[in-house]
This record gives sequence, structure tokens and C-alpha cells, in this order.
Amino acid sequence: LVNIAPPAAMMDPNLSNNSAVFATNIGPVGKVTVDKGTSTGSGTITSAPVAISCGPTCTTQASNFVLGSMVTLTATPAPGSMFTGWGGACANAGLAPQCTVTVAAATTVSANFSLPTYPITTAVDGGNGTVTCPSPITQGRNSNCTATPAPGYVLDTITINGQNSTS
Repeated sequence: LVNIAPPAAMMDPNLSNNSAVFATNIGPVGKVTVDKGTSTGSGTITSAPVAISCGPTCTTQASNFVLGSMVTLTATPAPGSMFTGWGGACANAGLAPQCTVTVAAATTVSANFSLPTYPITTAVDGGNGTVTCPSPITQGRNSNCTATPAPGYVLDTITINGQNSTS
């Protein structure tokens, strides 16, 4: 029940519209949990009806919804990240940015955000040795490469992105 009254100095011409009652039949609920725990990137998961808003730094969030209700989850990648798919109860939605679940019981949905990856290419002039690097490498991550000269040769110069570095 909500009652509204005007300030004391003001006259209300209609006293019959100063209260209202809002009743809703909630019923049994089921918990919907979103989990971004394995993501290398970041993004936001929101729900409609509004109850879940798991932002870029959130890894998991849950909320209760009335059993039988439909909940639409929306994945929005953060700048520099990309949405790479749903899992759990939304696995069938694949790479679509939205997934709708009908709440029948406790439900878990995973969402994955990734950073771009880039291949590393190597070459050894004359073929007198090898360079091995993990590839692809995730944006913003370090990569350790190993240069191994062939027997009888020594490492003289390494060129990285067009810049020479002598050993």
C-alpha cells in the first residue's frame, strides 16, 4: 500500500487518488547463474527481466526468477574483447549475442569472452637453425621463443618486427 499526501501548504482537490495497492503473485522461483570464469577477455552479461548485470570485472552472478518465466541474457564484449560463445543452458545459442532460457529449475549459463590471438611466424636465413615459439599468442600476453643454431653455427642477429638485435 502506498499513500501520497501533498505538502501542508497545498490543497489537494481530489483526495480519492492518494493511495494505491500493487499486488503480484510471485510463486516458486529458480536461480539463474551466469559464469564468465574461463574467459580471457571481458564483457557484460545482462538479463531481461532486469536482475542480472554482470559487468567486465564480474566473473559470476545469480538471481532468482519465477519458474516458467523466460529470461533473455545479452552478452556485450568490452572494447578489445570479443564474445566467443555460450555454454550450459545457452549452449544452443552458440555465438549469438542473446540467449533465452525458460526457468524450470536452477540453471547455469556460461559466457565466454576472449582477447584476439595472433600467429607468430619465424624464419631462419639459410636454414642453419630453428626458432620455436608458441603460436598463436593472445593479445597483451608475452611469448617466449627459443632460437637454436645448427651445430657449428652461432646466433649472430635476431630481427624482431624489422629491428635487428645482436647477441
